[in-house]
Amino acid sequence: MDELARPVPKKRIPVVLTQTEVQAVLSKLEGTHKLLASLLYGCGMRLMEGLRLRVKDVDFDRKVIIVRDGKGGKDRVVMLPQSIVPALQDQFRQSHTFWAQDRAQQLPGVEMPHALDAKYPKAGQTWAWHWVFAQATVSTDPRSKTVRRHHAYDQTFQRAFKLAVQAALIVKPATPQPLRFLSFHASPTPGVQRNRSISSQRLGCYAASLSGTSGSRRLPRTGKSATGYALRSFPRANSASKNQSQRRKSKPKWGNGVFGQALVTSAQQS
Repeated sequence: MDELARPVPKKRIPVVLTQTEVQAVLSKLEGTHKLLASLLYGCGMRLMEGLRLRVKDVDFDRKVIIVRDGKGGKDRVVMLPQSIVPALQDQFRQSHTFWAQDRAQQLPGVEMPHALDAKYPKAGQTWAWHWVFAQATVSTDPRSKTVRRHHAYDQTFQRAFKLAVQAALIVKPATPQPLRFLSFHASPTPGVQRNRSISSQRLGCYAASLSGTSGSRRLPRTGKSATGYALRSFPRANSASKNQSQRRKSKPKWGNGVFGQALVTSAQQS
């Protein structure tokens, strides 16, 4: 068994779309599919994070979206681009129409995460917990056999996205996932967009966490400045080893208790 080596995972280069290709794909999408693709591209969200978006997690005043229970079960805050706010508000009105129909027909509320359905039985019927991208028709929950309204299906969006990629004459095997690799956010200047790659965002946020600065208060740096800033924030190995050696030298050999002092006294007398 000792001779068996651990298998080495293979590294694959991800498929990345350029800004021109993304704009070409978005131009081939329509309606809710175009809004969802713009949301993934503008906020850096995953597909299921966008489909499971609740009404209460969108803040139009602060221009932010709270992503609940993301990868690793973590929550995070992403910026909401100003360019998709009108379309997203129209989507809210459409979703509110579906919610009003469900309340008029006295249907059960939407699915609640974890055990919140048992703790708050009526919370699923409120407008705050309703889906932003709600399905147009109700369906039967395969787990509880309850007839309720579900969020939009991911397979429907993936098929529409694949057809849009083919219509845009893009030969790359693109899926909705590459939309996260390059996110854009509207800048205060009208008509100007500030591009930031997600890798730079992660690098800047990690550097901010090392320096003790909250990521929500400080925007991460981009490009070469972000790399240099992150490298300067790493603790030096030499200083860490030097501090450890100093702690070992300053640590008393026999301890600080009564028994340790007695040992030191007997050793000095001998």
